[in-house]
Amino acid sequence: MKRILLLVFLFVFTLISESQKGYPLLTNFYESRDIENQSWAICQDENHIMLFANRKGILTFDGQEWKQAKISVIPYAMQKNPLNGKIYVGGENDYGFVEKDKQGNYNYTSLSTQSTDIGTISRIVFKDSVIWFCSDLSVNRFSLSKNKCDLVIKSKSGYPFTGMITNKSNTFINVVESGLHRLESDTLFPIVTGYLTGNVEILFSLPYDDKLVLVGQSNGKLSLFDGIKYYDYPIKDEGYLNSNILSDGLALADSAYVFSTLDGGAIIVEKKSGKVLLTINNQVDLPDDEIFAIG
Repeated sequence: MKRILLLVFLFVFTLISESQKGYPLLTNFYESRDIENQSWAICQDENHIMLFANRKGILTFDGQEWKQAKISVIPYAMQKNPLNGKIYVGGENDYGFVEKDKQGNYNYTSLSTQSTDIGTISRIVFKDSVIWFCSDLSVNRFSLSKNKCDLVIKSKSGYPFTGMITNKSNTFINVVESGLHRLESDTLFPIVTGYLTGNVEILFSLPYDDKLVLVGQSNGKLSLFDGIKYYDYPIKDEGYLNSNILSDGLALADSAYVFSTLDGGAIIVEKKSGKVLLTINNQVDLPDDEIFAIG
């Protein structure tokens, strides 16, 4: 009976998929009264609860019920670590993680050893057993094996950090004007092609293959980066990202990317070919085309 039900489900799913080819089926949920008009980050915990970071704290949603988790910091960044399943949070001069207790409440634990001058943590990057908490004023390396922050690099006055790239071998930090630097022996060294990103912000870097990562820049440009050289990553969007202000990117399984914008919704792109599979905007029932976060 289970096999029959599975076959029926797959058959129905195939019919639905074929009938809606090219048109995503969107479900718009009723908003909580506690929700802010901007959520800065979205992720899902180990129990499949959706978490939304906003000015009031963290809003959780299980598909039916909204709950507000008030924590001691305003969360500007939030990411789930695939290594241990914990939800890590970045705020103003602080970073840590949230965890659910036996009563089902989310509690915040700070990991930051410095209380001032690290800036507003707006980006969290995982690499092996290390977590990077990044702001324009500092990059902070937290070692999971040592259970402590073992490196803090401060930006020079007037030269803030504007993004990070990680690949299998190295970590790179972007700096205003001077561009991309490679981290070696806990020191930043400019790379030969670093100047190419001196006047832009690195919005995200996503895995592409064993040698390349996909880099998204604030000027709307997408490039493949091997640690030294950049290669064009052309997508067949007819300038859609560039004209609608690229805001974020996310790897969708192993075969696609989703790119969000501040003025035109989002597009889903086939990873290898660059073909646009779906455009998700107000023409297909997205409530608004200005996207602040994706998850």
